Amino acid sequence: LAFIALIAMLNAPLTWLGEVTGLQAALGKPTDLAAIFGWVLAPLAWVIGVPWQDATVVGSLIGQKVVINEFVAYLQLADIVNGKVAGVTLADSALAALRVSLPHRAQGKTVDAGVLATIHRQAADAAGQAHDDPELARILDETHPVRRVGLALQAEKRMPGRVPRHTMSLLVADALATQPKQARWVLSQALLPDLAALDCVDAPTLELLSEPFLAQVAFEERSNLQHQIPRSRVDGFNVLVKTLEGLDAGDPAQVALGNLGAALYMDDENAADPAALTAQHARLRALLDAPDAHAA
Repeated sequence: LAFIALIAMLNAPLTWLGEVTGLQAALGKPTDLAAIFGWVLAPLAWVIGVPWQDATVVGSLIGQKVVINEFVAYLQLADIVNGKVAGVTLADSALAALRVSLPHRAQGKTVDAGVLATIHRQAADAAGQAHDDPELARILDETHPVRRVGLALQAEKRMPGRVPRHTMSLLVADALATQPKQARWVLSQALLPDLAALDCVDAPTLELLSEPFLAQVAFEERSNLQHQIPRSRVDGFNVLVKTLEGLDAGDPAQVALGNLGAALYMDDENAADPAALTAQHARLRALLDAPDAHAA
């Protein structure tokens, strides 16, 4: 809950300044971080389709998500959706913001309205549950998305069912979305065995995690495994070969990592970075396996 404490520490002088200058009385609300985010980002909220009467509230949520933590923002959103913030309603504004902020628009894709509504409801539910669950709140308060998944997995292993399925699915999807393609494949390979064994994520999340494995199967099923490389890209291929040679052929985990690196290179050479493969794996593994200092 360190971020909550930090927010309170920052809000104290801002609120005091508003009181002594009379700004708080003039505005009729505290001059805290949430209010400042709302004023500054209200135009952005309006541009993406939020009605102007809701723009300061949604602007505040956007600011909290970007500067602090998306789950802190969803805690605030959960209070608003559940009617716990007097005088504040959002109607469909938050859903409109979600609709236009997903990356699918930039990719020329559309997302079914029912899927969006489900994502919105599940995220609000997850945030609402954290109010009554200190351990879940502490997990959601973690700022690094991969570390959040690691904490949630550790809690799930200690007590199966500890983290709601849709909450775990949201955490995993968020962690994958923050990684470039190669790191996303490495993270998927690290997560899928545990998540499948624990049966703690939904089918769409499992499908998302299966991307690198399906690519490897497709590569291995090719009738001709030869791959032609122009002279201009030989250096990159040589880096891949050197990386694979440096892996321990007697270690199944390293063999799997090498297969993943080779399959990615064949699937999307531009996304492959063989020189960073082992370092990415070590970094992500360390984030997932870092011990939970608060575990019972």
